[in-house]
Amino acid sequence: MPAPTLILFVDALPFDDLGQLPGLNGWAWKARLRPGFGYSINLHPELFCGLDPDRVGFFGEWALDRTGAPGRRYRAVLPLLDRLCRPYLLNRGLQHLLTKRYRPDRIMPNLPLRWLGEFSIHGEKVEDPRFDRPSIFSRHPGLQRVSTAGLSKGARDARVVERAAAAIAAGAEQLYVPLIDLDGIGHAHRRSSEAWQAHLARLDAWIAVLSEGFLARQPEGQVFVLSDHGMADVTGSVELRIEQDIAKAGPGRFLYFSDSTLLRIWVFDPDLGEAIAAYLDDSPVATPIMQPEREAYGIANPAFGDFIAVLDEGLCFKPSTFARNIPAAMHGYHPTVSSQQALLAWRGPAGREPARAAAVDRTLAVFPLLDAALGRAAGDR
Repeated sequence: MPAPTLILFVDALPFDDLGQLPGLNGWAWKARLRPGFGYSINLHPELFCGLDPDRVGFFGEWALDRTGAPGRRYRAVLPLLDRLCRPYLLNRGLQHLLTKRYRPDRIMPNLPLRWLGEFSIHGEKVEDPRFDRPSIFSRHPGLQRVSTAGLSKGARDARVVERAAAAIAAGAEQLYVPLIDLDGIGHAHRRSSEAWQAHLARLDAWIAVLSEGFLARQPEGQVFVLSDHGMADVTGSVELRIEQDIAKAGPGRFLYFSDSTLLRIWVFDPDLGEAIAAYLDDSPVATPIMQPEREAYGIANPAFGDFIAVLDEGLCFKPSTFARNIPAAMHGYHPTVSSQQALLAWRGPAGREPARAAAVDRTLAVFPLLDAALGRAAGDR
C-alpha cells in the first residue's frame, strides 16, 4: 500500500537559493539536481517520465522538419515574401496569417519567413494529450492534480495553494501541486530582484502550510518538493553572425535554430561542416557540446543537430529564432553551472527516505522515486 504523497513542483527554483527559504532548507533530506540540456519541454519528461531527449524523441520545441512545417505549402514563395516584408512587424504579421491554424495553443517562434517551411513543433508538453509516453500522471490516475487553468500569470501560485489546501482538507491522499510563477518572475525581473526575493519568501510559507497540513491529515504520508532547473541573471546579449562569417543559410547549405541560450545547426553541404566546427570552436561566448557529452546527456540523436552549442552563463542570443528580445534572467545554460541546478527535498517518517540524497544528482533520477512513492501502477506485475 503506497504512503499518502504530496508533490510540490516549484518551477525554476535553484538549489542555490535554498538558503533564502529557511523552512524548506531545514528539511533533513535534500538533493542537488543537475538538469539535462535544454528547457522545460525536455526537463519535464526527465522529471516525470525518466526520459532524456534521445528516449523521448525530441530536443527543444521546434526541430528541423520540412514535412510538417507550418509554411510548407508556401515554401516556393517564402524567400520572396521574406525579402519584401522587411519591417519586423510586417514580417511577423504575415507569419501569423500563414500559421494561425497550425498550433494556436503554442507560441510561434521568431523564425524568418523564409524558414517557415523548414521547421515544425516536435516537442510536446507532458500534460498535453499529444504527449504519448508514460508519466507519473498517466501511470497513476489516482494522483490528483491542482489545475492552473484560467489563472493570471504572477497570481497563479496563491490560488493554486488555496485549491491545494482545500483538496488536502477534503482528504486527498495523492496530490500534485504546480507552483509555476517563479519562472516568469525571473524572466521579467531578474533573480537578484526584490520581486524574486519576495516570491521566495511566499513559497517558503506556502510549502510549510501545505506540507504541515498534509502530514497532519496523513501522519504516515510524505512530501516531495522539486524543481526542474535554476535561473541566472542575464548580463549581456550575443548577435549570431554565422551567416555573415560562414555562408548564407538555407536548404542545401545549412540551417540553424537559436533558442535563448542554445544553438542547433544542421549541415547539408559537407564543405561547410569544417568551417562551422571551427567557427564554434573559436567562439569566445559559446561552447560546442561534443559527442561524448551529447551521449551522456541523451542528446546524441543526429536529428537534433549536427552541431549543438550552449552560450556562457548570463548571455542570450538577441535576436534568436525563438524570440526577438532577451529576458532579465534565463536558464538553459550548461547543466554543470551551479545557478542552473534544481532541487529535490523530501519530508516524511524517519527511516522511510526514498534514497540516499547523495545518490540523487540528476533530474532523470527523480521519476523512479516519485513512481515508487505513488505505488504500483496499473499494468505493473
